[in-house]
Amino acid sequence: MDSPRRHTHGLSAVALIDDVERFYFEDESSLVIRHLIIELASKEVLDRFGELPLGGARAIRARVHKSDGSYAEAERHAGVDDLSLPDLAVGDVVEL
Repeated sequence: MDSPRRHTHGLSAVALIDDVERFYFEDESSLVIRHLIIELASKEVLDRFGELPLGGARAIRARVHKSDGSYAEAERHAGVDDLSLPDLAVGDVVEL
């Protein structure tokens, strides 16, 4: 049975979850954790999510949920500060 998809109303991508938490420590430092789940709804947005620059951030989990229920983990390359999400297709859901 196929998983139900949301109506995207012409949008190229839809954020299903965009959650940010900040943790404060006694030494006055802090840690920010962001959880994004985005449905890719058009061909135009696939290239944007195919290679994701980290910009100094650390990805705890990055994967693509496929419409058949399978998923693919992001690929990391030594010496490069980005993630590759392989074989993206319209309807895929990206989790970061």
